[in-house]
Amino acid sequence: SPTTTNNKMSRLLLLIVATAVVATATSPKIHYVYPRSGSILGGTRVSILGEGFDERGRSNDVYIGDSKSGVFCDPVPNECHSKRIVCLTPAFDGRGEYKLTVQSNRQVAECAYTSNGVPKCHFNYNSDHTPDITGFHPEWLTAPNEVTVSGRRMAQGDMTTGNFDFTMHIGE
Repeated sequence: SPTTTNNKMSRLLLLIVATAVVATATSPKIHYVYPRSGSILGGTRVSILGEGFDERGRSNDVYIGDSKSGVFCDPVPNECHSKRIVCLTPAFDGRGEYKLTVQSNRQVAECAYTSNGVPKCHFNYNSDHTPDITGFHPEWLTAPNEVTVSGRRMAQGDMTTGNFDFTMHIGE
């Protein structure tokens, strides 16, 4: 009957649309990584822009290198959503450029390429991005007091988001 045929066609169309929505929602992609390099001491706040990421942050696995030989870049939970993951790099003495890998919703994200065929999913550990402290005043503290630290390369991470880190540890 025509009604039965229409119902079957409607169900088939709904199934096709639902499958397309699920496939689109579960295919993560990386469009851009910023900054592309950071300190060998770690602590660089890296923004990974793309789509299809898990919004919970901790459900995204981010590695600099691959998941077997790379290092885990820890996502910052309150700064992650479906189009951005922010993670903090760990210290790593392997200088050089490494592929940045994201696994979200149990799928490895595809990497975007420039028009010249260069992948946009790399991160470079570099000693040139490691802070260098040249001065500290006063030299001794006996009570709470203002401290001035001078140096270069102290801001680490994605300054375009207004968030960058500088952490100083006093003592051993």
